[in-house]
Amino acid sequence: MDDAQAKREWVGRVLGVQFAPVARGSDGSGTGSPLSVWRDAKDRADAQLTRLYDTLRKSGVPALGRIADKIEDTVQGFHVPLAAKRMDLDRAAESTRDAARAAASKAVDEALARLASDARVRAVDRNPFAIPTDLRSTLEHGLTQLQAQLAAH
Repeated sequence: MDDAQAKREWVGRVLGVQFAPVARGSDGSGTGSPLSVWRDAKDRADAQLTRLYDTLRKSGVPALGRIADKIEDTVQGFHVPLAAKRMDLDRAAESTRDAARAAASKAVDEALARLASDARVRAVDRNPFAIPTDLRSTLEHGLTQLQAQLAAH
């Protein structure tokens, strides 16, 4: 069981909140709702980054701990704006679904543009700590899948 699944089960057990099942393709990518596609990509990115965060924070060098926090803020900066649009789309009534889909699509376009130019994302992928990360392509893949799903509906 991956870390994200373990967290979902804990939330269900402790808080009584159940998440929709995450559909996965043969490559492990999300094939479910637009919400699950992005969540899967973010979960994969988070798993990659956990080792980097741990290394930076456990180094004992305060500046590296602050860098870990800034990286975490950067990833959240991609997630938070998309989360609201995804949830709006998932909850939209039929009469407002097209507008919600357009807003979600615009948010994805903005995230893709920012991802391509974000210096912190580049720094993570080129980190000097020999910790493999592929943040840009992982998030880009999830965003591209999300954009394709939005366009298909």
